Amino acid sequence: MDVNRPHTAILNVQIEVHALDDLGQCSGKVLNNETLAKVGLKPSFLLKVDGIDAKDCLEKLMKKLGAFNA
Repeated sequence: MDVNRPHTAILNVQIEVHALDDLGQCSGKVLNNETLAKVGLKPSFLLKVDGIDAKDCLEKLMKKLGAFNA
């Protein structure tokens, strides 16, 4: 593969919001899609990150992923 060509990273993100039990563990009870929709969320979405080359794409991807942990 030519690392100098433009690259695209595509992430398939799935959202599950879990209730926690008394020990702070996921209880297995997940908010349904209707509840997510009430606040404007969908249960999944695609995130696309473009770069002028492989290195640029990976750097931008890392920046986006870092924003999830902020």
